Amino acid sequence: MADDLYSLLTATATPPHFLKFTAEIDQICKLNNYREKPRNH
Repeated sequence: MADDLYSLLTATATPPHFLKFTAEIDQICKLNNYREKPRNH
């Protein structure tokens, strides 16, 4: 299952889409961190 998922991700994630995908995840993580700890900066 994990190997199938990995091959699916590597097959479909071309560099531009992958960079956009990781950028969106990074933004979501930053928003979540800000919501959880708004004064830890």
